[in-house]
Amino acid sequence: MKQAGEGKETEIVVNRLVRSRRKTVSLIIGEGAELVVRAPLRMAMRDIERVVREKGDWIRKNQELMRRRGASAPERMYAEGEPFLWMGRNLRIALSPDESDVRREDGLLLVPDLPVEQRRLLVTRWYVGEARRVLTERVRIWSALMGLPCDRLTISMANRRWGSCNGHANLSFTARLVMAPADVIDYVVVHELAHVAHKNHGAAFWDLVGAQMPDYSLHRRWLTEHVHGMVI
Repeated sequence: MKQAGEGKETEIVVNRLVRSRRKTVSLIIGEGAELVVRAPLRMAMRDIERVVREKGDWIRKNQELMRRRGASAPERMYAEGEPFLWMGRNLRIALSPDESDVRREDGLLLVPDLPVEQRRLLVTRWYVGEARRVLTERVRIWSALMGLPCDRLTISMANRRWGSCNGHANLSFTARLVMAPADVIDYVVVHELAHVAHKNHGAAFWDLVGAQMPDYSLHRRWLTEHVHGMVI
């Protein structure tokens, strides 16, 4: 095992090694098929390498899966009839010279008939607004149910993370999340609120998530299977 850039002969490349105050090794395959290894601060490199070797088949399988999904990701043209996910279902773009902004009507996403770059900006702004509307409400509900605070909520255009929670109970979510079904959105909200109480992904963290949402693994799987179609 070698880190990226150290050599070409290795089978498994670790693109990033992150050490932190955690107890176990975590392997993460990113959307670009990169391998991120998160390990305890004092764990010896030989032990980290052993974990990577033991999980070699899993790593290669999931990297190949991510590469195939990346090849099938849509190239957005914001054109008539193009499908965009919203709350788990497809909306079809309908270009209209009568519209001044983007709005949803039945199964359509009405978009002003403007040059493509302006359409892109308007559609992006619409998704950010939808994400803020939906997530503000879902965070309010789940925060009350879980008894955990959210001091501030922000919406970003992040491509690599669905959400995050910092040390001050500030939550951030990507606008792309509003493309997912309501139950999946709720899972990500519960996940990030659970980090207010538990800053890592240890047993206590997953116990809390599971207590609120016993079928959370189904929602995690949905995100994995649909991530490359969730493009704005």
